[in-house]
Amino acid sequence: MATTTPEERAQAAKMRSGESGGGGAGLMLDPTRFPPVEIEMGTQKYVLIKLLIEPTQYLVRGNCDAEYHKDAAHATVQRLQQDSIGYDVLGGGRIQADAKAIKIFGFSYGFPWNGSARHDIAAELIKWAYPDAAVETS
Repeated sequence: MATTTPEERAQAAKMRSGESGGGGAGLMLDPTRFPPVEIEMGTQKYVLIKLLIEPTQYLVRGNCDAEYHKDAAHATVQRLQQDSIGYDVLGGGRIQADAKAIKIFGFSYGFPWNGSARHDIAAELIKWAYPDAAVETS
């Protein structure tokens, strides 16, 4: 299991937020480019990203191969920056997922939560994306 290094935390801090290229009111993202949920079956690190647009939208990103939480966020953050869409990575944790059950828990040193963990937001999005799975948080 990886230990978060000062370098990883510094890299994550640079990725934590991005500014919008303008406007944002009434912007609806292309769900094929930015699906609300991208997770894998298995145990993975995940991040919750809040988009700085109106109405507020969130993205859940998980990756079983991510060594650090920043690795789970990286591809989506790059696309958001390319499209000049403002965002904040609110925090992270872990997801254990299979076809029947999805558990959301834990925290990230690279993207620590500001206050309480918001696994509840991730859970609502995951319930929508995986309606046949039992979703729980802890």
